[in-house]
Amino acid sequence: STLLSSSPPLSLAGGSSSLTNVKVSMINTVITPQCRVSLLKLLVHTTKLETLEIDGVPYSHHEFQKIETTLIKDVLNNNTSLQLLNLTGLGLNDATSMHIAAWLGENRSLKTLRLTENGITSVGVKKIVRALESNTTLETLDMYMCEMGSRQSSPLPLSPSPPLSPALTLPSTYTHDGSGLSHNSSLTELRVSGFDLAPQWWVSLFKALKHFSSLKELDVSENSFDQAVTEALAEMLSSTQSLEILNIDSCDCQPKALARGLLHNTTLNRCFIYNGTYLLGVM
Repeated sequence: STLLSSSPPLSLAGGSSSLTNVKVSMINTVITPQCRVSLLKLLVHTTKLETLEIDGVPYSHHEFQKIETTLIKDVLNNNTSLQLLNLTGLGLNDATSMHIAAWLGENRSLKTLRLTENGITSVGVKKIVRALESNTTLETLDMYMCEMGSRQSSPLPLSPSPPLSPALTLPSTYTHDGSGLSHNSSLTELRVSGFDLAPQWWVSLFKALKHFSSLKELDVSENSFDQAVTEALAEMLSSTQSLEILNIDSCDCQPKALARGLLHNTTLNRCFIYNGTYLLGVM
């Protein structure tokens, strides 16, 4: 479906700087990379973009990918009212994710960010998750199978990470392992699925999630968890006061350690374990 709306009506001929309440939704729509570039060039001139949803075919030519990365960065930097950003299956790489992470750390309007099935690896995932330490509005972060998408595409070599702004550089709380996430109080849904992340990163993430008062749904499926990671997950489950849905499908969790966490949990009503099967309530 395709939706382009604004006030006044969006004109592809230009003159878009005065547009307000702009919503662009092009999901399940066949849109060529060239059309995406044309659309983004138009949206660069808007300052009141509220919704941007695009999915499509990844670029086969690296020069187009460079252009799209630059345009996405410019669109984000020019808009302070964006509430929904969905860039699914575009073949975006770590260079783009670093721009998104820097913007996300300072943004105070976005509620939903979906980056599923792109070419983003664990490097980009860490940047985006770390940006949540200073973001106070994001409610849904969906990075389902981003790295799986990178194995099917040919992402550009990583460009240097953009300099972190003061809003992202928090001397007392900013961390490199995700533990600073405990200061976030807005996130309700987190999906980090199918990534090759070090065990210590997962341990730090689960320790941080213990203190979340808002998180209701967590999807960490298609990852490989060792004993230490499973124990950290179990400890988080024992402490959480808000989590209702957990997806650990195909995570190779250690059964005994996981069972301890589930036994002491009082909030879960669905826990997906393997191949879509789930447990209801406490074990």
